[in-house]
Amino acid sequence: AIRRQRQMCIRDRNENTLTYQTNIKKKHFLNVLGGITFQNSDYEIYSFRTTHIPNESLGMAGMSEGQAGTTTSAKSSWAMLSYLGRVTYNYMSKYYATASFRADGSSKFSPNHRWGYFPAGAFAWRLSDEPFMENTKNWLDNLKVRLSYGLSGADNIDSNLWKETWTSSTVSFNGITYSGYKPNGMLSNPDLKWETTTSRNLGIDFGFMGNRLAGSIDVYWNTTKDLL
Repeated sequence: AIRRQRQMCIRDRNENTLTYQTNIKKKHFLNVLGGITFQNSDYEIYSFRTTHIPNESLGMAGMSEGQAGTTTSAKSSWAMLSYLGRVTYNYMSKYYATASFRADGSSKFSPNHRWGYFPAGAFAWRLSDEPFMENTKNWLDNLKVRLSYGLSGADNIDSNLWKETWTSSTVSFNGITYSGYKPNGMLSNPDLKWETTTSRNLGIDFGFMGNRLAGSIDVYWNTTKDLL
């Protein structure tokens, strides 16, 4: 038996971001980022198989002398367009605040559920730099509290699950073979939407003895809905 197979996968990704950064009197530091990204993937596979070849030493040239076997082919593609933005601010490395937002559109979902929106925010406070912590300077080098909350999305499914797809089929009747199409056996689900995970985090960073003893304590709470 000889099998000939051709498989091709092409992926493209384009990212465009613009960043603005400034500081005011070396106390207020601001960083603003905005961007647009695009990615797509095209996948193709073609395969045919021949058996009972009398002279396999001919290789591909001898396939016409054998018995034709199964021929398969498949093609799929998907694309995603994203808009993103982030603003980061810190005051004298004592107070930190970050706000971000993403809007992602994926062709893996129906037009009614194509877009997902994912905001996030974080805040941190370095208590060890506060005047009321002055008496701890001889043994405490760093103490910072962090708090964050945000949404993230996933589209880890095949490209065409939201719509009904068909596959070719043959049927014999009265000794005659007819060709046609039939549902591929997978039920469509136009209500598929972005899988969304909500993340919450509370953390503490600390350092003692010239930061020779340092560490972090974090508490996470994540919930996911619309599982794919």
